[in-house]
Amino acid sequence: MLKGRFVTFAYSYKFHLIISGKEQVFERDDNHDFRVIDPSPDNQVAIEKEFIERIIETLKKL
Repeated sequence: MLKGRFVTFAYSYKFHLIISGKEQVFERDDNHDFRVIDPSPDNQVAIEKEFIERIIETLKKL
């Protein structure tokens, strides 16, 4: 299980999830697909692409 928070805006929302000790932001792009934003550009934590894809698949089901 991942720790995180759900943040809502006027017509949008974001999921802020803690992965490997760093916050990653999952949000919808213009095509309504999820993308991942790393708010700290100096982040040296490597996250497996397959893990990110599984998270996105789970978010799509919500």
